[in-house]
Amino acid sequence: MTKPLLSFLALAALGCHGQPASRGAWTHVAEARRPASAGQPGSIVSDGELKPFLPARLFGQAGGFPQGSMTRMRERALSEVTRAYGADTAELKLLDARFEPRATEAIRAMAEESEDDDSEAHRLVLPGAIGYSRYDKAERVAEAQVVVGGRFIASATVRAAQDAQAAAAALQAVDTLGLSRLAHPDGRGEPSASE
Repeated sequence: MTKPLLSFLALAALGCHGQPASRGAWTHVAEARRPASAGQPGSIVSDGELKPFLPARLFGQAGGFPQGSMTRMRERALSEVTRAYGADTAELKLLDARFEPRATEAIRAMAEESEDDDSEAHRLVLPGAIGYSRYDKAERVAEAQVVVGGRFIASATVRAAQDAQAAAAALQAVDTLGLSRLAHPDGRGEPSASE
């Protein structure tokens, strides 16, 4: 194992600053482990750096091995990770959308539209993140997407769901505040959900 990976595993197991590891420990890990790629202009966070933000279990079901990819095309790059849970009943996905501002703008627009009474989508606000959730009654599929720290997109799909809240609950298992802090390695302050 490489030295950074060993350091990361030690921080995750012990918690930072001698505190026991907890749900908030991932936020401390993100703060302590500012990746070199996050703060450099024109860079993206690698899929390997995003995988730890996908929980090992969701709704009591073990997750499969997280899958990731990183693609570069000239000055553009894309980093994405996914993890399936149970018998393919739920899936979480994280995407570094640094070079895809149209995607983050579309999610923000859906969040704004979801405030209308006529909308089938519901506004979703998580620590450092804003987006929407929706439910397809015919397919019994709940979906949710949030923009995290103005940079990352976290999405959830839950099959055989009862309502849109199932996808919102799935995204609550992701440390969106830790991801938001990863999006702002310069420490320019606490990120807001509207970023």
